[in-house]
Amino acid sequence: MEGDLEDVVRILAQNRWPWRLHATYDETISRALDVFERVNQDIPLDGLHWFFDHAETISDESIDRTLALGGGVAIQHRMAYQGEYFVGRYGLGAAESTPPFARMLDKGLPVSAGTDAPVSLLTIPGSRWRGLSPAARSVGFASIRSATAWTVRPRCACGVKKSPGSRMRKAARAASQPASSLT
Repeated sequence: MEGDLEDVVRILAQNRWPWRLHATYDETISRALDVFERVNQDIPLDGLHWFFDHAETISDESIDRTLALGGGVAIQHRMAYQGEYFVGRYGLGAAESTPPFARMLDKGLPVSAGTDAPVSLLTIPGSRWRGLSPAARSVGFASIRSATAWTVRPRCACGVKKSPGSRMRKAARAASQPASSLT
């Protein structure tokens, strides 16, 4: 995985194109971060607004590494709909802090909500708000609203008929602005 990923990330970084990598578990995240750090030595990643999607078991070390490289995390509502499977596999203790909203926000990591939104918004009515409820319980609704305002609204406003690239470009532009300027 690492060799192919490094080739792709180098092309993205050279062209200053933002990217998102679907990575649910820290085992994958830490391997990807090894690659991103190697690329960053040659081609700085600052300002690219790249994200890990999901990151449900991201460790404190990976949060710090992601922040140092200028990345962020886009969470989804999987725990609201499939949490019992996670509890069965990892236990209740691990599920209580998955994904680690408060730790990510406390460390200053950019966090957004609503990954896989076109799929979930079409198949699960009201899923956007159900997905935010665990975050609101974890760190408070006001914090979640200010941290994620730029991702929830543009994704809904652009509709599902536009290409994924246009949604990514819009989210990347919004990521560079303070959330307060987009409300």
